[in-house]
Amino acid sequence: MTTSHDSRISDDSKMSQDRREALRYALAVGSGAALASALVSPAAAQATADNTLDRIRANKVLRIAVLPGELPYFNKDLATGTWSGMCIEMANDVAKLLDVKLEYTESTYGNSILDLQSNKIDLGFALNPTPQRALVVDFCGTVFPHPFGAMLKKGLEAKSWADINKPEVRIAVDVGSANETVARRPAASRRVRRSSP
Repeated sequence: MTTSHDSRISDDSKMSQDRREALRYALAVGSGAALASALVSPAAAQATADNTLDRIRANKVLRIAVLPGELPYFNKDLATGTWSGMCIEMANDVAKLLDVKLEYTESTYGNSILDLQSNKIDLGFALNPTPQRALVVDFCGTVFPHPFGAMLKKGLEAKSWADINKPEVRIAVDVGSANETVARRPAASRRVRRSSP
């Protein structure tokens, strides 16, 4: 017989297991970030440090990209300047494991890879592996499934992509996101509108 206390312990154990798994994946992303720096400019990467992880440990700082307005991944309290969200929790876990402090650099989906390449950040979160991004960085395995959805104007019914993949339907996406990549694949580019946060 299982009591509610036993069930809670089991749930806590599962949650702890899930966080450890996410942390392992986040560290793999950090390795990808190191590779990105080396691919872009091997000489510059070697001049500043042997690798990203060595530099993080030496400086005692983990620099991450934060994406304003990208709930549930990132949220900035405008009154206090405090960041929260799923990716911030993962970054805090990584920083705690490495015994370093976090440093935030505001970015966008479109600029996060450039920030890695230009050595502004050490680690990026919440980035889908698009073919273009995969040319310059490695990605970890799936941390969580990320389904795509759409907000439709009143009166427009859609149950599949075919229902909105029509010349008279305009599609808006966030710049540099995987949403843009997915929307441009089957749609005529003249119908896709890009927007910045």
